[in-house]
Amino acid sequence: VLGYGAVALLLAAWALWWRFFLDMASFQWYAVSAGAYLLGVGWLEWRQGRKTLARWIDWVGMLIWLGTAWWQSLPGVMETGWPYALIMGAESLFLVWWGSARRQKRFLYVGASALVVNVMTQLVEPLLSANLWIVLGIAGALIGGLAILVERKLEAIREFSVDLRVQLEAWE
Repeated sequence: VLGYGAVALLLAAWALWWRFFLDMASFQWYAVSAGAYLLGVGWLEWRQGRKTLARWIDWVGMLIWLGTAWWQSLPGVMETGWPYALIMGAESLFLVWWGSARRQKRFLYVGASALVVNVMTQLVEPLLSANLWIVLGIAGALIGGLAILVERKLEAIREFSVDLRVQLEAWE
């Protein structure tokens, strides 16, 4: 525990050095390493059998990773938000993969949810600046097409969801 705390303090000191002495305003430069460190520590704690501590460390790591990228991708926070949206997308996909590899639902769900939130956040500004009738027309066509697709493939979707539910029941 003292070793983990010492490395966490070193990461915090490194982040503060970059922020205040080198005037690096982009938090993502040190949030990626801090989040990866915490996810690694969570994995090590999980392997040692301390699952409650590992869950808390994993949640903090995911929050640091996804929270900083999402905040910096918002319009008006940074000069350009799209690089941070791409970073968040990559982090989200990594969490989906990590959850599948470790057979843990929380990584899978957080990664998928973060990917959806990222896409929706990036679409808000372009959709607000577009013509309302075009947006509503495209949304209606997409929803109608999705409804037709679901109706035609309903049995295959049911089978897939049952198989997926059975498989996820075995995960933690």
